[in-house]
Amino acid sequence: MALYDQWVAQRHRRIELTRSRQQQVGGELRSLQAVRQDTAAQVRAQLDEFTDRLRQQRQHLARQSAAAAVARQQLTSERQQAMAAFLQDTRSERYRQGEQQAQQLAEFAQTLAQQTAQFLTATQRDRSLMAEHLAADLADFHAQLKTTVAANRQQWQQQQAATKVELQRDLAAFVTELHADVREYLQELELLAEARGRQLRQDLQATRSDRQATMQELQAQLEALKLHLREYAQNLRQEVWGSALSPAQPTVATAPAPAKTVAPPPTLKAPPPAPPPKTVAPPPPPPSPVPPSPPLVGEGTGVRVPHEEQVYAYIKDTQGARLREIEDSLQLNRVQTVDALRSLMKKELIAQRDRLYIPVDKILN
Repeated sequence: MALYDQWVAQRHRRIELTRSRQQQVGGELRSLQAVRQDTAAQVRAQLDEFTDRLRQQRQHLARQSAAAAVARQQLTSERQQAMAAFLQDTRSERYRQGEQQAQQLAEFAQTLAQQTAQFLTATQRDRSLMAEHLAADLADFHAQLKTTVAANRQQWQQQQAATKVELQRDLAAFVTELHADVREYLQELELLAEARGRQLRQDLQATRSDRQATMQELQAQLEALKLHLREYAQNLRQEVWGSALSPAQPTVATAPAPAKTVAPPPTLKAPPPAPPPKTVAPPPPPPSPVPPSPPLVGEGTGVRVPHEEQVYAYIKDTQGARLREIEDSLQLNRVQTVDALRSLMKKELIAQRDRLYIPVDKILN
């Protein structure tokens, strides 16, 4: 049966189903209307009963409020009379206490004036004696201060001269050490720049190779997808319209690959009816690159550097060392140590992290 005949049959079934549903919904609506009318009558009766009870309760509350107002008015009158009597008694008591405090204050002022006069006389006499003693002590302190200042000035000048000599010596040592640290840091920066440049070149080469492989794989998937889409369109047209109404069969041709030059393919006929093709699964992701194991010291085509094995063995034993530590431990000069470190970094046996040289095995683990 063609797709159009199926659609016509389904349309008749949907019309019959709609009519039956309309009749069923109409019956349910009529029953719901009757139930709603009964419920409304019950609710109206309950509302009338509630209104009567509410009116009776309001009348009862009004009678209670009138009785409470009369009681409050009587209580207010009694409290006003009691408060007036209390205020009269309090006013009399405060007047009597005020007279007593005024008399006591006058007596206290007279006594305080006498005591103040006596205190001022004694204070003036004591201040005169204190001024004489203070003048004598000040003269003695001034003479002693002159002697102490002279001795301290001479001692400070001697200490300043000694400190100046010591600071000059420390400054010369610091400048020498600073020059050595700067040279060491510049050499370490040079080694780090070489290692980073080599790593960037390797990463760029690997990225270029991966991109070319990915482009070739995507091109192959695109050609396969085009072929599957043509087959799916032909099969769908055959299934919908049937073999009697199928249009002219188009010819299917595959486009040549962009990276190769090949002869044009021959014209292909449409394939026979077949089920729709399955979706092409995406290719599996490429395996993650495995880091290469570090070669042994002395392997490779590079030139062998003196003291290279000693430096590598020391770094591997300590699991990380600085340039100054390597020089002090192996008794090597700066040139020998830098040459050995540069050779080990080119062979990817060690790496530099914050002025610290560590073996590659530790990073990989």
